[in-house]
Amino acid sequence: MSSKTVLQFLEEYHLSRTGKRCPRDKLERADYELGRYQDVAILRPRPSVVTALRALRNKGMKLGLLSNCDEREFREWPHSLLAPLFDAVCASYRIGHAKPSLRAYEIVLSMLETKASRGIFVGDGGSGELEGAKEAGFGQVVFMKGFVSKNGLRTPSELASLQQIADKSIDSLKELVLLLEST
Repeated sequence: MSSKTVLQFLEEYHLSRTGKRCPRDKLERADYELGRYQDVAILRPRPSVVTALRALRNKGMKLGLLSNCDEREFREWPHSLLAPLFDAVCASYRIGHAKPSLRAYEIVLSMLETKASRGIFVGDGGSGELEGAKEAGFGQVVFMKGFVSKNGLRTPSELASLQQIADKSIDSLKELVLLLEST
């Protein structure tokens, strides 16, 4: 959603589903609720995520974040416990490119001052990001299947397809830490 606001997206989604325009007050309420959800996710990350990211940093790894998002979804990022754990943060609305665009991966790699072949891309498979990471030449592509395999937004066949694309599949970042310790 890098080129549209959340309100525009909701409006178009409702129109495509119902053939009718949604009242502006309902759209604004939906935008508010979605924003609150994003804020909570950013401001109160799961402790296991913070612990795993710290462990990766303590191993000397540089961490980059590449997110397809609009300004509203990222508004609270500077206040997040996660923000200081990343060496490079690329939000699509800021960099003008979104996954799976090769340019999006190039920008984050440039900020990390590394080559794709030395990097590990970890993602939940949204927006064709795993295919994009493969095309960008990442040394390893890891499918983070934990949340998306339980939230009902992906079918079993979609999950299987994403697992086929990835070099490895994990349920949590803790598994990534363990995976890297074993190699």
